[in-house]
Amino acid sequence: MSKRSSLFVLGLILPIWLLAQTAFEHFETGLNFIDLEQFEKAHQSFTKAIVLAPENIDFYLARGELLLMENSEIFNKKNEGNREFYEKALEDFEIVLSINPHSFDANYGKARLHYMFLEFANAQTSYDMAVKSSNLIEDKILALGGRGACQFRLGETEGALLDLERALDYDSDNAIILNEFALMQINLGEYEFAKSTIQKILDMRPDDLVALSNLGYAFLKEGDLNSSLEIYDEVLQKRGPQAFLLSNRASCLYGMGKYDEALDEINQSILIQPKNSFAFKNRAQIYIALGEMELACNDLFKAKELGFSLAYGNEVIHLLSKYCLSTNRSPSKN
Repeated sequence: MSKRSSLFVLGLILPIWLLAQTAFEHFETGLNFIDLEQFEKAHQSFTKAIVLAPENIDFYLARGELLLMENSEIFNKKNEGNREFYEKALEDFEIVLSINPHSFDANYGKARLHYMFLEFANAQTSYDMAVKSSNLIEDKILALGGRGACQFRLGETEGALLDLERALDYDSDNAIILNEFALMQINLGEYEFAKSTIQKILDMRPDDLVALSNLGYAFLKEGDLNSSLEIYDEVLQKRGPQAFLLSNRASCLYGMGKYDEALDEINQSILIQPKNSFAFKNRAQIYIALGEMELACNDLFKAKELGFSLAYGNEVIHLLSKYCLSTNRSPSKN
């Protein structure tokens, strides 16, 4: 090869090599920004890396995971995700899957996105792919747990139990799976079984917020309102106001006939998380007890609009049929 030809080839190769290095530098910078919780700058760095090396799936995965993480933060504060972040993250995961359909991270990311937005059927499909593409035990546990949670919310109880049991076969001390298993047991009326499962978690992690909440919920569903109230009081004292704890505590007060106190409590919960469908259902029941039917129906319609039935079952539909639709009520414009 002539010197001129060699220089021509190097002229093509060298910039590509430099660009790849620059792309990785942007990628590393993005990771550093995440550590500093500067998410917008992290997003910009990942995007620069993608522009310079669009064939690298790790860059798309990083940006998709970042958007998913940001959406989770928003969801925890507002009980509502950001649809724009959802679409962008989904696009990144889809690009990865177009290159590698067996990417666990992309399938698992898609599943979590769908689950967050109550798209349980789509989430289950993605969790199926995540289970099939998981090579590490830790990944398989996560995928089985997620698929089990989806199946339970879709009414597929037998499949849900099998998936959670399989996950626990791999790791019998996994608190996330145990908490999901306990919640399922509560909703199936297996209160003692649920409480023993929760106690196992608390023996390992005494301050596990989800486990303590589930324990209070078990007592609530069992009808032991005093025990439930004591647990919620203890957790709220330790952790400060939490929307879902206040909502469940309001249910205890409602069960005790303390409707005005319950209303104050549930209003605090809704103030913290104004898009929690379960809280609107709880407040509607309090309004029904107080004889405030228009307010009750408004809250039931709101709970339905926010997706209560997708996440929790048909209770709101039954209440609407009983108290609102049968009298031709419709939601107030106020």
